[in-house]
Amino acid sequence: MRYIFALIGLIICTEGAWAHSKINKTMPADGAILKQSPQDIAFHFDKTIRITRIVLSHESSNAVGLDYLDGYEDYNNRFKLPIVSMGNGAYQVQWRGISQDGHVMQGDLRFAVE
Repeated sequence: MRYIFALIGLIICTEGAWAHSKINKTMPADGAILKQSPQDIAFHFDKTIRITRIVLSHESSNAVGLDYLDGYEDYNNRFKLPIVSMGNGAYQVQWRGISQDGHVMQGDLRFAVE
């Protein structure tokens, strides 16, 4: 009987972990060093997510919110967003979203342009 309760507890505890979306791929890759600034950034998630905020920052400029809502109001697992070059240096893209199970997700992508 104890084993049945333990198994049920294990299933309940791990069920939430299965529901969260994870990034499979970003373009540029996290930590990439590029020769020129990319024209856009892309995120590929393993499950659908609704992006609620994306901010681009550069080591010598103020953070800029990216206009991502056009075409991405619904849940999706791929996002491609145009960005404006801020010149050479370190970039950071911070994102925030909601998975379909209602959990808030967030992360960042960093790359540099030489």
